[in-house]
Amino acid sequence: MGFEALARGRKAATVNAEPVEGPWDLPDGWRWERLGDLVEKSSAKHQPDKESRLPFVGLEHIPPHEMRIEGVGSFADMRSAGSAFLPGDVLYGRLRPYLNKVWVADRAGACSGELIVLRPKSGMNARYVALNLHSQRYVYYASHIVTGDRPRIDFDLVGAFPVPVPDEGTQRQVVARIDALFAEIGEGEAALAEARAGVETYRKALLKAAVTGELTADWRAEQAASGQPQETGEQLLARILANRRARWHADPKNARKTYTEPAGPDTDGLPELPEGWAWASLQQLGDFGRGKSKHRPRNDPKLYGGPYPFIQTGIVAESDGDIARFEQTYTEMGKAQSKLWPAGTLCITIAANIAKTGVLTFDACFPDSIVGLTCADGVNPRYVELFIRTVREELDRWAPATAQKNINLETLYEVAVPLPSTTEQARIVTVAREETGLETTLEDAGLEALASTLRQSILAAAFRGELSA
Repeated sequence: MGFEALARGRKAATVNAEPVEGPWDLPDGWRWERLGDLVEKSSAKHQPDKESRLPFVGLEHIPPHEMRIEGVGSFADMRSAGSAFLPGDVLYGRLRPYLNKVWVADRAGACSGELIVLRPKSGMNARYVALNLHSQRYVYYASHIVTGDRPRIDFDLVGAFPVPVPDEGTQRQVVARIDALFAEIGEGEAALAEARAGVETYRKALLKAAVTGELTADWRAEQAASGQPQETGEQLLARILANRRARWHADPKNARKTYTEPAGPDTDGLPELPEGWAWASLQQLGDFGRGKSKHRPRNDPKLYGGPYPFIQTGIVAESDGDIARFEQTYTEMGKAQSKLWPAGTLCITIAANIAKTGVLTFDACFPDSIVGLTCADGVNPRYVELFIRTVREELDRWAPATAQKNINLETLYEVAVPLPSTTEQARIVTVAREETGLETTLEDAGLEALASTLRQSILAAAFRGELSA
């Protein structure tokens, strides 16, 4: 009987006396055994004790996929009983989203009820058992043996899982080979993480050089030598403000109102800019406002499924500059209670993901957790987007330390932006994107997926007996 059939049968392994049949033939000396016959589920408990010195391990202390522990809590702080574990026990996350959380205890302690404590029987290597629970074959089995939202695993059911078992000495050899190969993959991942950090540091330095004029200094000198006149940043800002004023006065609705000029930035302490550049506030650079989503409840089905793209903060956060996809759409009703922003609008998140940015490549609606800037003529939204990247950390620090961090519109109004000519803005965008790789983003997710695939390939080979020699 294959393991998928066993999963569908949902029978406790410990009461099934039939011989175990596995999905492949094993080397000589190996045998198939049910998981439930190789380990015992411990039911021992530690009662709450304010004087306890025991460590406490919860699901949050076991990183997914890594089979290690990351910090511990104190059982003295717990108000309810905890499952007791001893060194050599295998802790296994029983809540389905956490089936990739497995750890071999190196100390005694207490753990969350969402962790099953498994004690390997005589002749079983604890890490060999844990590696089997970490394998994709087991995760698939356990994931399909239960149903529903956030289901909890019943060990009597997963105990039927067939495990390939060699003698204890061979188990140790297999574990050593797996650990050695995993270590090599880990070194590659560490090197990748270091490279990412270096790339990110370089990107930040280069973007700062871009928006302060250092990156295009030679280009400006060439333009000056050519003798071709062009509008400076100072002249561009003056034109933007004059056009804004004229447009305001041309609107009959404003006939009896007094025009208020958008405030410029406070330039005290700001660095000196290249000749012809000007400091401008974000508010001065275009039409600036929060998105809208007035209807309640926000998840009303009548709002969704129409022709109008609707984006949220997560889409902006992952855009890496250009918002080129959407997951939801608004109906006419959805659009009516919101606002359709034009392609080219700079989106800035002010909640959840603070100051993440992206430029719309299509018309779209978004909620009030996103601010939109439709830039004035002569202002390149992708230049402004690059600049916001350089002050993102400062904006995040301005967010209040609440459960839902956010910044307000007034905070963004005051952000000072160094404004070069329109031509130089375009040049900065081109050079910065080429140099920082924003147009050819490293496929880190693909590399991470490759590492995971390699680990699972190693486990599959190991449990077929191909790594024990």
